[in-house]
Amino acid sequence: MNPQITEDQLNLIKYYLTQNPTSPHWIQLSKQIREILIPFFEAMSSEDIVKALELPLELVQKWSEQKIEVDFIVRDVNECKGRMTHTRYTYYPVELKLKAIKLTQYIPVHHLSKIINVPRSTLDSWKNLGAGKDNIPVKENISPIESSPEIKKLKDMIKRHEGKTRRKYSKPEKDLVLILLDQFGPKLVNEQTRISYDSLRRFQRERAKGFPKVKISSKYAPVIEIMKKYPGMGPMQIRDYVHRHLGVSMGVNTVRKVMEDNGWIPCYTRKTIVDTDSRRYEAIRRNYLWHLDFKHFYINKCKTYILFIEDDYSRFIAGHALSDGENANQVIESLAQAMNLHGKPETVMSDGGSAFYSWIGISKLSKFFEDYGIDQKISRVPRVNGKVESLNQKIENELLNTMSFSSINSLEHEISQWVGLYNFRRVHQGLGNLQVPADRYYPGSVKWFKESNENSGEELFKKMMSNLMKELKDAS
Repeated sequence: MNPQITEDQLNLIKYYLTQNPTSPHWIQLSKQIREILIPFFEAMSSEDIVKALELPLELVQKWSEQKIEVDFIVRDVNECKGRMTHTRYTYYPVELKLKAIKLTQYIPVHHLSKIINVPRSTLDSWKNLGAGKDNIPVKENISPIESSPEIKKLKDMIKRHEGKTRRKYSKPEKDLVLILLDQFGPKLVNEQTRISYDSLRRFQRERAKGFPKVKISSKYAPVIEIMKKYPGMGPMQIRDYVHRHLGVSMGVNTVRKVMEDNGWIPCYTRKTIVDTDSRRYEAIRRNYLWHLDFKHFYINKCKTYILFIEDDYSRFIAGHALSDGENANQVIESLAQAMNLHGKPETVMSDGGSAFYSWIGISKLSKFFEDYGIDQKISRVPRVNGKVESLNQKIENELLNTMSFSSINSLEHEISQWVGLYNFRRVHQGLGNLQVPADRYYPGSVKWFKESNENSGEELFKKMMSNLMKELKDAS
C-alpha cells in the first residue's frame, strides 16, 4: 500500500524547494521534510515519487542516493558505539571517517553531528586529519593475519583476559594461537593479540610434548553438553537449566569458567542506560495481556518476518508465524489460531507498525479487535513492549545466529522446535523459582510435553488409553 501525503505536506515541500532552489542534498532538508519523505523512499520508486510530488527526477534520485549513504553511516556509528564495553571512548574505523569527511564538504558540521549522533569536536578532529588532502591515508596493504578468521575468533575469546595480570589460556585458545603461529610467525601474532613471546614459546613446547589432559569433573559434564547443544544460552540460563532438569546446583561463576575453558565466547555488548522513570509491569493472570511484534532477518538474501504472540503473565509463546512482509491479514490469521487454542486475550499490545495500526482511519486489525471485544494498546516506546522485544533478541542469539537454513521449510521446522523448547524446557529467569513459561500458563503441561517428545503419537495415545482404563477399573 502506497503512503498517502496530504495537501498541506505537499505545499510545505514545494515551499521549501522554492526557498532553497540550489539545495539538492538530502541531509540539508529540515527534519520535518525528511519525516514526510521517508515513507515514500521506503515504499515507492523514484519515478512514482516524481509523479506523486511533482519533483524533478534528478533531484529525487540524488535524495535517494544520499539517504542511503547517510543511513549506512548512522548504522555504522551505532555499531561502533555498541562495541563499547569498559571504556567511554569509541573506536571508529578509517572507512567511516572517510565517509563522514566526504559529507562535511557540503554539510555543516553542527548539522551532521546531530544526524549521525557524533560530537562536533569528534567530527572536527576527523576533518582536521584530512585537511589539505583528498583522503585520509589508509593502509592499502592489509596484513593477511588481519583478514584471517582465526585471528578474529581468537580476539573475541581472549577479551576475558583483559585487565588480568595472570592469564590462563584454555585449550581452544591455544589451538587457535598455534594455527596462527604456523601460518604467520610469532611476531605478527604478538602484535595482533599481545600474547607474550614466552607464552607463545610455551604453547609450542607443550604441543611438542603433548598437551596435558584437562580433567573435567563429571559434575560439570552436563554444562559442556548443554553449551554445545544450545550455543545461544548464557551461563545463568545453563545454570538454571541444569538445576531444574538434572537437579544439580552450581554457581554461575563456576559455570561461566567451565564454559570459557571449553571455547565459549562471551557476548561483550555495551550496557544500555534506562531512564530512572521507567517502571516494570506484569499482567495479573494468563490471557490478560498479549504482546505482538515482527522479527526481521534474512535467509539466503531474502527478507523474512517472524510474528510472535507472547503472553505477558507467563511469557508463553501463544502463537508464531512466518511471513514475507508485515501483513495485517497474517496477524489476524495467527491471532485467530492462537485464540482457538488458548482462549481470547483481554488486551493486545503492539508497536505502531503498519500491520498493527493505521494512523489514518481504522485498520483491519482494529476492526478485528472490536468484533471480539479486545482492547488494543499501541506502545510508542520500545521498552513498553519490551518482553516481546527481548524474545526477538533471544531467538536471534540462540537460533538465527547459530544455524544456517537451506529453505523456508527447514527454518519453519527449527523455529517450531525452538518455540517448544522455550515454552516447556528453557528456564525463564524473569519468572523465578526455576519456572518455564508453561508452568505459569498451563500448570502440569511440562510432563505431557516431555512424554510427547519421548514417544510417538501412537505410543502416547496407547499409554493414555491404558491409564484411563486402569483408572476406570480402580473406580469400579
